[in-house]
Amino acid sequence: MAIDRKEIYAKVTSSLIDMMRQGVAPWSKPWIMHPAQNGSTGKAYRGINRLSLGMAMEVNGWSDPRFVTFKQCKDMGGRIVKDSTGHAVVYNKQVEKKDKETGEVTGTYWLLRYSTVFNVAQTEGIDWEPLDAAPDFTFDDEHDDAQHLADSWLTAEGIDFAHGGDRAYYSPSRDAIQMPARESFVTPEHYFQTLFHEIVHSSGHEKRQDRIDSTTFGSDEYAKEELVAEIGAAMLYATVGLDRDLMEHSAAYLKSWADRLEDDPGILATAANAAERAADYILERVPEPVR
Repeated sequence: MAIDRKEIYAKVTSSLIDMMRQGVAPWSKPWIMHPAQNGSTGKAYRGINRLSLGMAMEVNGWSDPRFVTFKQCKDMGGRIVKDSTGHAVVYNKQVEKKDKETGEVTGTYWLLRYSTVFNVAQTEGIDWEPLDAAPDFTFDDEHDDAQHLADSWLTAEGIDFAHGGDRAYYSPSRDAIQMPARESFVTPEHYFQTLFHEIVHSSGHEKRQDRIDSTTFGSDEYAKEELVAEIGAAMLYATVGLDRDLMEHSAAYLKSWADRLEDDPGILATAANAAERAADYILERVPEPVR
């Protein structure tokens, strides 16, 4: 189906903006995520298709990156779940240019088209083979203190904790932390760095330090809390002796939020003070001293 280029980009851009407003940012994660790909051909999507489908995975909590068209799903013996919402992907198709009188091919040109695809989670009747596992690594003795800190805090505070999916977040309404699978992280250090970030968020619950304001993603208050969580996480993983090379990642992350708060030059100092209070609050509730 041919469609105007501007209309296609407007459709995709609108979708991206909606997702970004929900806090989706899949391009800066310390865990491994397979790129969005066609479930029939195995070919990875590129450009704006890869970005938009990656965001769709985030918003919907899909861990499988494969997508298929309605026809591909049918040809594979499956069907699309009723009332599923598809996602537009754009592509260029080479078309032959023929002489109107003779029918001879006189050249070719590219025509912009789009199709609608569905994630495998929206399909039924297909036995999807699992994708290759992420690279293997082990959590060894040097991570015991980090694990002890996390386990002690979560247990002492009664915070719900689970692994699964492709998102890391803290839910104040449920007082719960969700993390991707441990083995999906680039290194054990990245796992704990991410977990500590969410743990610092949890310290801001109204029944603890009452620091988290119920604001929408992208607001100044949200940005300030992100600064507190990342600085606090850096303090915690420094306390348990994790790799200091992670500081570079934290610094880049912090700058991305601090740049949004240029009108408040003292924000980093304010966030650092709040982060220190959060780290102390957490460590005080760990039953045994963290070495």
